[in-house]
Amino acid sequence: MTMPSLEQITCSECKHKFETRFYDSVNVTQDPSLKDDLLNRSLNKAFCPQCKAELTIPSALLYHDMDNKLWLQTTWEEEQKWVEAETAYKDVLKSYATEYRRLAPAFASIEKKMKVRVVFGYDQLREKVLIFEAKLDDRIIEFLKFASLPWDPIRKLVNKGVAMEILFERIEDGKMGFVCLPDDSDPFCFALERELYNNIANDAGAKQEAFDAFKDAFYVNVNRLLMQWGAQW
Repeated sequence: MTMPSLEQITCSECKHKFETRFYDSVNVTQDPSLKDDLLNRSLNKAFCPQCKAELTIPSALLYHDMDNKLWLQTTWEEEQKWVEAETAYKDVLKSYATEYRRLAPAFASIEKKMKVRVVFGYDQLREKVLIFEAKLDDRIIEFLKFASLPWDPIRKLVNKGVAMEILFERIEDGKMGFVCLPDDSDPFCFALERELYNNIANDAGAKQEAFDAFKDAFYVNVNRLLMQWGAQW
């Protein structure tokens, strides 16, 4: 369900306190405008009435899309704590299965019926929605990101230990567009041929390798592979 809340927040710029509305849970099947708000980066944003600063409200947002069978949980923990975050959310779903099996059978099989993911922040949440809207499999997309890491601009960041996000943006003219957001420098864009995705999706062995990399995973992100496997070039 969609759950708006009212809360007093403090502007990070001028310290003015004011009340604003934000969401802890959205069902975009019931209210499609909220998906638009996420994609245009206006969801859970507020403007300080005093200094007009734009503020992001870091809610543990649950994104639910019944049509596309998406159940996406946002967390604001450090991404290095992905094991704890993933384990905690698996425990939450187990509690749903136990507590609601009789009263709400749908909750008892969320993992089987929905694509369940844990994402770190709104950028990753937005990316997941874009991937699934494009009818792509996020496990293959993240595996392709990992394969792109030897590309010189990204390899240098990895070898320097720079934290970064690599985010899918769109498909255009037969290419998949990505943006890289390094912590220490300006963003930059790059593209991969859509054919690379198709080659994996249509090859049973290659697809299974991508799926095995994220077996039973709620946290499906290239950074998981980096933290699990490391990167040496």
